[in-house]
Amino acid sequence: MSNSKALGFFIVVALCGLAAGLVVSTPFAPTAQAASFVVNNLGDAADANVGDGICATASSVCTLRAAIEEANANGATADTITLTAWLPFLSSGNTTIAGANQTLTIDGPGVVTTACLYITSAGNIIRGLIIQHCGGSAIYVTGAGNITGGQ
Repeated sequence: MSNSKALGFFIVVALCGLAAGLVVSTPFAPTAQAASFVVNNLGDAADANVGDGICATASSVCTLRAAIEEANANGATADTITLTAWLPFLSSGNTTIAGANQTLTIDGPGVVTTACLYITSAGNIIRGLIIQHCGGSAIYVTGAGNITGGQ
């Protein structure tokens, strides 16, 4: 093989190797994975660092609000929030509890006692959620002007 043919062959092989390396090392956008969060505190504090995938308030506990914030930041995945105890009644009004463009499941503690969400105030919106393993009802509403269901 002459020097010019050998050089041409070497260049073709090098370019093919470079192209293969680019294809192999091209970064792909990561796919969001479904997450699970366990509510271990009945407070209402927000998540300390929304979007990091960890349900933790500034006090290092996981509240329902912090869990929903993390789930909503996780993208279009089927996340699950597990309650370890019954939540306090929603009595302050004008509150929205919503899953954002996804399937967000709230898994109750499973003991037959009361509903997972017990609403006694007016003007609340509950939507975009699958609520299961609750005592009796998923949501019990006695306040006026509340909206439940939908996205």
